[in-house]
Amino acid sequence: MRSKTTARGETRPRVVLTIRLASVTRGPFLFGERASAKVIVRAAAVATGEVIAEAKFTATVVSFDNQSIEQELAYGVAERVIREFRLSRPGPTTLATALFP
Repeated sequence: MRSKTTARGETRPRVVLTIRLASVTRGPFLFGERASAKVIVRAAAVATGEVIAEAKFTATVVSFDNQSIEQELAYGVAERVIREFRLSRPGPTTLATALFP
């Protein structure tokens, strides 16, 4: 039986992502509330600290529930970062992955 593996031609450097909310605005919108955030994401190489990638975007959400709009905006920002930097979502934690990461 063959194992499925992915091989890359070049090794990519390890990076640290910094996510900065440059501004966050909230306001009424029809029957709910609208929130948006201007976001700057930088990927810096762990070895050198050099910024090797950067993304700037605005995330916007509309919600009927004013209590949860900040959480929904946070999820929107996270989803966009995952998409922009092609990150994989972690699978559900199991006892095996908790003990042997």
